[in-house]
Amino acid sequence: MTELHPSECLIRLCRFCKHPMLQRKYEADTVYRWYMFYCDPCNIHTVIGESLEPEATCTLCDGFPDSNHEPLHSKEECSHEDYKYI
Repeated sequence: MTELHPSECLIRLCRFCKHPMLQRKYEADTVYRWYMFYCDPCNIHTVIGESLEPEATCTLCDGFPDSNHEPLHSKEECSHEDYKYI
């Protein structure tokens, strides 16, 4: 099975026309991922952020005690300062 990059995993529907929005940009650092979407017919954009923090420090995960965050992509792992080569 081929691993997808996170930028290829998220689809956003426009709340107004209900059609898929175009993903214009994807950015990530050691704490967050940002997905930037644009709807051409409606001429609106939106940004969605996703935490990359470990479950123990993620305040958004309090209601989901048995859930795990999606693991980092290999390219995201390399960008973290604490990345160690195996």
